Amino acid sequence: MREDLASPRPIKHGHIKVYSADDPAYVLLDQDNTIVAGASNLFARHLAQMNWPQMTAGDGPCWGVWGLVVGAGASAWANSSSSTPPPAALGTETAPYNPVKRKPLISPGGVLFLNPDSSVSAVPTTLVRFLTSFNATTDAINVPLMEMGLLGGGLQSANSGAGTDPLTAAFWNPTTNSSDSMTMLNFATFGSFYLPASIDIVFQWDLQM
Repeated sequence: MREDLASPRPIKHGHIKVYSADDPAYVLLDQDNTIVAGASNLFARHLAQMNWPQMTAGDGPCWGVWGLVVGAGASAWANSSSSTPPPAALGTETAPYNPVKRKPLISPGGVLFLNPDSSVSAVPTTLVRFLTSFNATTDAINVPLMEMGLLGGGLQSANSGAGTDPLTAAFWNPTTNSSDSMTMLNFATFGSFYLPASIDIVFQWDLQM
């Protein structure tokens, strides 16, 4: 994982693990991720909420982390594998190259605070685990996956006060800087793999703040 000291991120680092919900020993992926620039934008919005003079009720983000987006990657990555992975994330990505599916965090239990030994903590800590579950059959995912990232953001006042629709909203773009969008906090690329049919697969992200 890359550390960019010239442009510090509110999240120090993160780690991904993808495994079967019924058999955690069946692991499809286990690697670090890259924190992207959009994380800083979302973190700043949360800190400024209701205190910045130009910000009023409803201008705040809907979520810190809402869920996960998985993607099929760029067409140039078609022959990637664990031994010949696609290019690593740069930290400047704001959206997947080819998004396939967005899913919210598991509810309940999709957010856990951890102790340094990775055991679950009963009180807040600086290590947070986020869990999302995908099923190739019920989620209609029939292509190999090569990228993914956690999503947050949104705008509370969007859609007449219902808030941003996390399943259909555009990804946050630094050029337009629209708050009514979903912000990608981190990004990972990896050698292509298919999700096995009819099996619930857990995507686990541990973030150190």
